[in-house]
Amino acid sequence: MWSLVFDRRTLLRVQLEGDAGAVGDIVEWTLETPQTFLQENASVLDQDFLEADQLFKNAFTAEGEAAAIALEARIAASEPFQNMDENTRGATARRIAQLCVARALASFALGKVFGSTSDGLINKPGQVAKHPCGALDIYMPSEADLGVAARHRATAIGSYAPWVYQERFKPPYVNAWIHTRAGCAGMEDGQNCDEFPNAAMVDGGNPNSSKRPSDRPQPKEPSLLLMDADPNQKEGRKLASFYGNANGCGNATPGPDGLRFAVRRGFLVLPVVQPAGINVLLPPTTAFCADSRVEFPQG
Repeated sequence: MWSLVFDRRTLLRVQLEGDAGAVGDIVEWTLETPQTFLQENASVLDQDFLEADQLFKNAFTAEGEAAAIALEARIAASEPFQNMDENTRGATARRIAQLCVARALASFALGKVFGSTSDGLINKPGQVAKHPCGALDIYMPSEADLGVAARHRATAIGSYAPWVYQERFKPPYVNAWIHTRAGCAGMEDGQNCDEFPNAAMVDGGNPNSSKRPSDRPQPKEPSLLLMDADPNQKEGRKLASFYGNANGCGNATPGPDGLRFAVRRGFLVLPVVQPAGINVLLPPTTAFCADSRVEFPQG
C-alpha cells in the first residue's frame, strides 16, 4: 500500500519544473519537463489554482489516492506484468499510476487557462465526481512497441500538458497542412510526418480548421516529427484499435452514431517511455478502460 501526500501546487510544480523532491521519481517518466513554462505563466496559474481546486473537489487527496491505487492494481494485474518479478511489477505499475495522477492535474488545471472545457470530465450528471484517472479510458502508447512514436507523444505532452486529455474526432482532420511546416520538411522515402495530437483526436489538425468544434479552441499547432513510416503507421493502427471493442475501450454494441467509441468521447493519453539512464521493462501499448477492462490495442 502506498499513499500520495502532497499538495496540488507542489504536484503541478513537479510536473512543470521537474522538481522530483516531493513525489519520488515521477519526473523520470515525463521525459520533458519545461522549466520556463511556469515562470512565463505564473500569474495566470496563480489566479487559476482556486478554480482548479474547486474543480477537482479534493481529487488529489482522497479521490486522487484512491484512483492511483486502483489504477496501480489494474496495471500490476494485467498480462504483460506477469512475467516481471514482484518488486519490478509493483514499482513499474506505481510509476505509471503516479504519472497519470500528475499529468491529469497539470492537464486539467492548465486546460482551464487555455480554454479547454473540463468540468464534465469528472463531474458527470447524476454521478459522484470522479478523478479522471478512474473515470476516463486511458490510452497508453508505449515505447516498447511504438518506439519513437511513443517518445514523440511523451515529449509533446511534456511541452503542453492539456494534450493529456483528448476526445475522439471523426471524420479526422485533413492533414495536408502539416507538409507546409518546418517540422515536416526534408521528408525522405520511407518516412512519415507524425503528428500529435493525431488527426483523429479533437485537438489535432490545423488550429484554424473550419472543422474544429467551437468549444475546443486550440491555441497550439500539433507537434510534428519526421520518423520512419513503420512506427507512425503502427501507432495510427493501435489508436484505431483503441477506439474499437475487440482490443480497445469501445462499447460492446455500437451507439446511435454507429460507433463503439463515440465522437467527442473523452480519454487520457498516457505515453510510457524508458527513463533516461534507466533500463526498465515496459509493457506494450495498453488500454485501461473506464469499465475496468485492460486491453491491448493491435497494430
